[in-house]
Amino acid sequence: MDKATWISADGRSMLADSLVKLHRQPTVGFSLDLHQRFIRYWQSIDRHRITPNWLRLHQSMLRSPCPRPLKLAPTHLDLHPDNIVLTVNGPVLIDWEYAIDADIAFELAALFDGNRWDQAAETDFLQHYIRAGGYEDLETLARQVALWKPYTHYLMLMWYETRWQQTRNPLYLEASDLLRSDYAI
Repeated sequence: MDKATWISADGRSMLADSLVKLHRQPTVGFSLDLHQRFIRYWQSIDRHRITPNWLRLHQSMLRSPCPRPLKLAPTHLDLHPDNIVLTVNGPVLIDWEYAIDADIAFELAALFDGNRWDQAAETDFLQHYIRAGGYEDLETLARQVALWKPYTHYLMLMWYETRWQQTRNPLYLEASDLLRSDYAI
C-alpha cells in the first residue's frame, strides 16, 4: 500500500475491513504474554543504555496489570503500509511474524501508536472499524485502546532496542531514541 492510500479515508476503510475479517476468525491458540515479552526483550538490551529511570519504568511496567481484553482474536501486530499489498480482490496483509491472539484493542493501539496516528485519524479508523462490524461501541473501544497504549509504546521501545542490538542498524537506534525521549530515559 502506498503512503497516499495509507493515510486516506479509503485506505483506512480498507484496512478496517481487513482487520474486522481477521478479528472474526477463531483464535489460534497462542496468546500474547506481554510481561513475559518485556522480560525477554529486557535480557537482550545493551546494558550501557539502561538508565535508572528506565529501570524504574521497566519495573513499573512489569508490576502493572494489563487491561482485561474486550475481545480476544487473532492479531497481526505489525501493520504499516509495507505489510499491506493491494490486489484486485482487496488488501492482503503480509509478514505475519508477530501474529498472535490478543485483545482487538491492543492491535488497534499498536496500529495507532506504531504509525503515530493523530487523534483524528484514530477516531476515523475506529468509526470505519465499527461500521464494518468490528465492535459495537465506539466509546468503549476507544477507551480500551487508550488503556493499551502505554503497553504498546513500551513494547515498541523494547523491540527497537532489541533489533538494534541484533542488527546494529542505526535506524532502529533512532526509532528507539525517539521513544526513549517520550519517557525521558
